[in-house]
Amino acid sequence: MRVANVRDKHGGAEHRRLARIANQHSRQAVFDHVRALWNEGRNVREIVRQTGFDRRTVAKWIRADALPERAPKTTCPRHFEDYLSRRWSEGYVRGRRLFQEIKARGYTGSFSRVLTKDSLEGR
Repeated sequence: MRVANVRDKHGGAEHRRLARIANQHSRQAVFDHVRALWNEGRNVREIVRQTGFDRRTVAKWIRADALPERAPKTTCPRHFEDYLSRRWSEGYVRGRRLFQEIKARGYTGSFSRVLTKDSLEGR
């Protein structure tokens, strides 16, 4: 049985994980809608007008077979997942130290998101 930590009580990693899943489902639904409109013979301009998505996004989606993965932004610890995983395996688990290390590598998010492995494992 998993013991909830303080961050879970206030939303924390679990909330972010659920929000990412909901966002992914929403993006998938819009992607499917764009593809359906394209398959009906609609042109890019009509699809843009109907969906409100950017022309480049619509053009990219009609060329894709599946919804493209989004790369994590520098505000997200997942952008630094490989680095953080390596540091954890080396025994470095102190949040403040890891925060400073990834900040030097371009992380622009907050310290609170780097405190535990939950920020990565709670996907």
